[in-house]
Amino acid sequence: MISSQHTVDDYQVTSFPVTFDEFATIGLVIAALGIIIAIVVPWLIRRDARARHRLELLGESLKNQQLDAQTRSQILSVLAKEHNEGRLRFLKDPGFWQRCTFGFGWLVFIGSLGVSLLLWLSDDPDAENGLFFAVGGLAIFSLPIAMRELAAFKSRNTSRDDAAE
Repeated sequence: MISSQHTVDDYQVTSFPVTFDEFATIGLVIAALGIIIAIVVPWLIRRDARARHRLELLGESLKNQQLDAQTRSQILSVLAKEHNEGRLRFLKDPGFWQRCTFGFGWLVFIGSLGVSLLLWLSDDPDAENGLFFAVGGLAIFSLPIAMRELAAFKSRNTSRDDAAE
């Protein structure tokens, strides 16, 4: 017999160790890391294979005895330049940063929509706050596309102006 001094919560046997918000955040972080790893690792492997292949070709061309001194010095300067630039030369490329911005915006957009949907399904009153993050993610997501379109528009107008003169 259950005494009247105890509530139903006193007899609850199992409970989830983290709240729903923490669970959704952990899931989102794990999913984002998985996506980042799935994109970055194959890209690094392909990039490294291309660099090795290029260096092998340059090394084989240096072994050729029929090369003149000027060609040999050009090949050596290319090898020295690649060695001096180091592994992090992609950080200087604006395209890399555009891809990072695009990917970050996409993750914020999709992640906030997913979290907002999960919160809405659990009847959480704060579910609509996730939509504000989704709009921000959409803005970040579309920024590199807009910049590329503006650059293309500017180059078309410049070429049109040059043709008119």
